[in-house]
Amino acid sequence: GSGGYGALLSAAGGGALLGAFAMASVRDVQAHGRVLIVSGIIFCAALAAFALSPLFWVGIVLLVLVGVTSTVFTTMIATVIQLRVPGELRGRVMSLYAITLIGLPSLGALGVAAASRALGAQAPALAARLSLGLLRALGVEALTRHLGLEAGAPRAVVLGALVLIVVLVATAPLFLSLRGAAEALVRPDSAAPV
Repeated sequence: GSGGYGALLSAAGGGALLGAFAMASVRDVQAHGRVLIVSGIIFCAALAAFALSPLFWVGIVLLVLVGVTSTVFTTMIATVIQLRVPGELRGRVMSLYAITLIGLPSLGALGVAAASRALGAQAPALAARLSLGLLRALGVEALTRHLGLEAGAPRAVVLGALVLIVVLVATAPLFLSLRGAAEALVRPDSAAPV
């Protein structure tokens, strides 16, 4: 009921608050990139586990973990940007980051609304059906058929979290290798770390 929903929301918010206090209390994080990647992977895994969990209290604990890791992840993104980007570009890059974080979902919603208005209310539903058909053709449905059935979780949540984990793991080496190149650009007089 409403009390359980409130508890779930509070768990995520409490976890975010714990993550903020944890980040504020740490004086120096040595491996920014690794903390960023690991917190992103734990966030995705905890979110997928929450979607699959049939037990309320397990869900509460997982949402606390989701809140902590989401705060650590977003804090580390801003930290990495501010530490790696040259001073004269920092404001522009932070603005671009804020636009992508806040503005793109709204822009996507605006695009869906415009398509609905121009093509009719059934256009977004048709696009969703075509996307699902593509996923089915790629074999994704067969792989995800049993995800979340016990908990009644939407497969899209679980699949989205799993895909995000794969993307984070696949791009982690690239991100960490680009770090050295970015440091060399910022400080050309020093050798890039290996």
